[in-house]
Formats: sequence, structure tokens, C-alpha cells
Amino acid sequence: MSYNVSIFLQVMGFSVVMVAVFIATVGILSVCAQIVLGFVMRALGPKHTIMVGLVFEMLQLMWYGFGSQIW
Repeated sequence: MSYNVSIFLQVMGFSVVMVAVFIATVGILSVCAQIVLGFVMRALGPKHTIMVGLVFEMLQLMWYGFGSQIW
């Protein structure tokens, strides 16, 4: 999967270094999200955690859809 992402980012104008930094950042954020998810599951329960996750996914997809510049 990361191969497809790297090709897409290079087509969008990202350099090879920027692609590597992006993939590393996503990996670090994934670890952090898993840690936070454990606390949220214990605090809210599974049903409400899923609802919160779906809201964040909607916001993420909107942010991705409206983004038009390289950061």
C-alpha cells in the first residue's frame, strides 16, 4: 500500500524526502492513535468509540477533499 501512496504523492509534487517523512509521520501517528484508542475504549465503551471514530473519519475525508496545496 505505501508503494501506491508514494507514487501518488510524487505525482502530486512531493519530493522523495517529503514522501519518506510523510510515511514516517503516519506510522508514528498510528502508534499514538492505538495508545489513545485503548483509553477511549475504556472511558466511552465500544459503541460510542465507533461513533466518535466515524465523526473523525468524516472530518478527515472532508479535509482531504478540500485540500489543494502541498503543506
